Amino acid sequence: MSTQGYIVGQKKIFGWVVWAIGLVLIIGPAPLLAQQGGYPSKPVTIIVPYGPGGINDVASRIFAGRLSKELKVPVVIDNKAGGGGLIGAAAFFNTSPDGYTLLAASGSGVISVVQLSKSPAFDPRKDFLPVGYLGDTPGAMSVAKNAPFKTIEEFLKYARSNPGKLRGGVANLGSEPHILFEMVCKQGKIESKMVPYPATGGLVTAIMGGHLDWMTLSATATMPYHKSGDVKIVLLTRRSAEFPGIPSGADVGMPGVSINHWMT
Repeated sequence: MSTQGYIVGQKKIFGWVVWAIGLVLIIGPAPLLAQQGGYPSKPVTIIVPYGPGGINDVASRIFAGRLSKELKVPVVIDNKAGGGGLIGAAAFFNTSPDGYTLLAASGSGVISVVQLSKSPAFDPRKDFLPVGYLGDTPGAMSVAKNAPFKTIEEFLKYARSNPGKLRGGVANLGSEPHILFEMVCKQGKIESKMVPYPATGGLVTAIMGGHLDWMTLSATATMPYHKSGDVKIVLLTRRSAEFPGIPSGADVGMPGVSINHWMT
């Protein structure tokens, strides 16, 4: 599953506010039509429906700095983690549709979690409006530095010989990392315990502390820990020049391991 993403505004605010915010990403430092109408006259908030340290949080903070310079007002990040992104998305839905609150969403926050909910309070197809692309990154499966396996082939062999023994971690149930975890288990024909964490920070701390054997996360969020040697990325959902030599799912006979992390 490969998708694109956008910074999200409420669909009830079609018109110049949404269009002006979109221009910041689409055409860069150009005069904003919205400023002619007095927008913005106060700080803008970007709700990040995940905890600090994840790819959505990092991308949103980079974008917030650029947006603040363009709009000439503070742009504040508001982390509302939980529910695989659903809590933050619901909070965004309940804000005033005046253009001063945006949602840094992802596939899990506005698609999969809503589909998994019995009675979602909102429909992202009707209530949210994409207004700017932030980017996407491959998913990454990594193993603990002291694990008895250093490659995906060694991991699969060990897991098949020790069904149910391994402990794998994910950040947020219903998230892309959770889906990737299930893909690895299904495509690799293995059994592993899954330990969910509400945010990336707790997940990384757990695997670095030896409490987990493996984890799934975005490649971008995993990169610092891979480079420091605290974890080792052994599989990507697609090949990346940032990680030469690390195979994709298709490279090792698991073509279904293909989900990417996108930021909206």
